Amino acid sequence: RSSSRAPQVTLNIMDARPSASRNAAMTMRASIFGQLFAGLRQQRGIWNSAPFFRANLPGFGAQDAGGPYREVLSRLAVEML
Repeated sequence: RSSSRAPQVTLNIMDARPSASRNAAMTMRASIFGQLFAGLRQQRGIWNSAPFFRANLPGFGAQDAGGPYREVLSRLAVEML
């Protein structure tokens, strides 16, 4: 599977930041992990291809030549720590 056929996931980086005004469930849904889960949970056969998805980061003006994908993975790793 080529990256052009990988599912595109739109992620709102600014919403992913923790906020005291949200409860735990809202924070989880807004997190990078939560947004990825919501965007990929219905996809089949993506785990044996690279990249797993194409990242769309509205407001950042980035073309997905790998940069937005790496940015999302980096932010996901920070969330997991």
